[in-house]
Amino acid sequence: MPQYWRPSCTLGEGAFGNVHLVQAKKIIVDEKKIIQNEFVTKIVKMTPAALDDITREIEVHQNAKGHPNVITPGVVYIQKIDIGFRVQMALEYASLGDLSLFCAKDKTENQIAYVCRELIKALIHIHEKGIVHGDISYKNVLVAHSGTIKLSDFGMADIMENTCRPGRRTFGGTPGFIAPEIINRQGYDGKADLWSLGAMALSFVKRGNAFRQGLIFDLQTYRRQISENYYPDIENLNITDDFREFLDDLRQYDPTERSTAQELTLDLFVQDSCSRRHFGEYYTKLRHRFGVDNPFPTDVRELEVPVTND
Repeated sequence: MPQYWRPSCTLGEGAFGNVHLVQAKKIIVDEKKIIQNEFVTKIVKMTPAALDDITREIEVHQNAKGHPNVITPGVVYIQKIDIGFRVQMALEYASLGDLSLFCAKDKTENQIAYVCRELIKALIHIHEKGIVHGDISYKNVLVAHSGTIKLSDFGMADIMENTCRPGRRTFGGTPGFIAPEIINRQGYDGKADLWSLGAMALSFVKRGNAFRQGLIFDLQTYRRQISENYYPDIENLNITDDFREFLDDLRQYDPTERSTAQELTLDLFVQDSCSRRHFGEYYTKLRHRFGVDNPFPTDVRELEVPVTND
């Protein structure tokens, strides 16, 4: 880590590693200026066998950058340690965190529509680059201080050249959000992300994973549900017809029957969404009310992420 990076607080800890908020102040003598910035570092320790997976994640995420609705990746440091490797990634800071609280609390349809609309923009971008995200859920979607929705966590992402091959030995993702074609190892493309988008939108109505039944819900349970062509009831939900049609489109087990991300831009449900400013103000107040504030960026401009080893 460069000497001018100063970790200011820990944002998250777990089996995945640690996430820290970093403040950087670099003095450039020749140009007589100071570059001050704020971003996130994700630190993961892994065995040599797992290095290929994190390398793929880094490469795919780098290829997916360049869109306001995709978390910007920055410089990556890989250090050899006793157990294998220590990987440190610089990422754009989204101060309002993920959508877990949004999922669990009161919300309006046009707020759900806003999240879906912005994610659709991100999906159009990555699908045009030949990338499938593969793990869209409310925990992998972040919100910037401005209310901008950010697609994050490319750990399960891959290029379509690889995903379209049937019989892939391994796959990952979040049970309740993984598309049937992934579960069944049929080979898949961007339509798999659209299934996940629909499942996430339904989870906002249900205030949690819509496929969960009882206390135990794991990948094996979800496999059984998929084998039975199960989908949670949407006919008796207290939602508008436009929202119901949106969900009905994306719950199709045959991916060819689902709309593409580009086609969804014309959907009546997503067109009736709230503004970015409205969503940002709403979610800021909601997080404050429940005591889950993250440090707010010291500078409200769009912050840059370091992308070189300087």
